[in-house]
Amino acid sequence: SSDFSTLKICLYFCSSGLVVFKDCIGDYSTTCIPCTKGTFMNVRNRLNSCFLCKTCDRGLYILQNCSTIKDTVCEVLDGYYCVQHSDGECSLAMKYSECKPGEQIKTPGTRVSDIVCETCLPGFYSLEGVRCIKWTE
Repeated sequence: SSDFSTLKICLYFCSSGLVVFKDCIGDYSTTCIPCTKGTFMNVRNRLNSCFLCKTCDRGLYILQNCSTIKDTVCEVLDGYYCVQHSDGECSLAMKYSECKPGEQIKTPGTRVSDIVCETCLPGFYSLEGVRCIKWTE
């Protein structure tokens, strides 16, 4: 029969910013090492490698740099709007559309929506596609 009183269970974890270098054995606890530059670990863990920091794609800028305990935070650039979200953050942004001559901006763009254009009314014109101006005689 087995003697369960001598059974030891290793339940040691590494803190945020650290990963397992060497698992615990017997009376020796887990050896943890810090994440290297360009990697992070945001939770207590028993993993052997850190997660790679993400890069901000076109149309996004770095709002907060990656640290050993937190991934990079990206934000939408002015003149762009978010078209794809991932984990509650924008992961892909596109440049606002431009209205054509004969149109004007009906609704300005936001961080999450493109601009909306409308055709100028009869008797009005727009060369630059921003604002309709009344024809003068």
